[in-house]
Amino acid sequence: MPSFHTLSHAKPATDRFGCSSQVLPFPEDSDAELEAVLGVIDDPDHTPWSEEELDWLHCLLLKKAEVLANPEAPLADVFEVLRWVFTEPDKDGKPFSFTRCLSVARYSKWSPFPDLTGINLETLRTLIRGNLRRWLKALLAKYPDWVRDVVQKNPLWIALRLDTDAQWINKQLRLMNVQSDLFA
Repeated sequence: MPSFHTLSHAKPATDRFGCSSQVLPFPEDSDAELEAVLGVIDDPDHTPWSEEELDWLHCLLLKKAEVLANPEAPLADVFEVLRWVFTEPDKDGKPFSFTRCLSVARYSKWSPFPDLTGINLETLRTLIRGNLRRWLKALLAKYPDWVRDVVQKNPLWIALRLDTDAQWINKQLRLMNVQSDLFA
């Protein structure tokens, strides 16, 4: 099991759009830690999860919110995280909900996050809501105009398409290229 207390707390970098690569300050080497923790899931000899492992898993899941600020992230992942962050209030108390993950990250003695006691659920949701337009603009810059238009005009429709098939946009782009080649 990795040592959670020795992780460094790096300052988040910003990209050319001025977007931070992190929503919450999480150690940069956490991807290796994630692989180590998730490797335990497939281990048939692993004993039931300890409190430390469950807390770490909550924190890793909370780290997924970073995808929102990553302009290179897949659009399907961004929509998935947005649904998780802004889910219906009646789901906030469920295991591994955004609310529960934030609570664990704030109060667990094994949390790799620096002090989060000053951040509550609504503060973090407000922070995400306030940055979302800028993050989406940076993310959508790599897509053709029609994708940006659809995301702006009917985000639920495209989110449902991506839910069904995460490669839906790529397939549409390939289809458009094939059709344009037919008339070249």
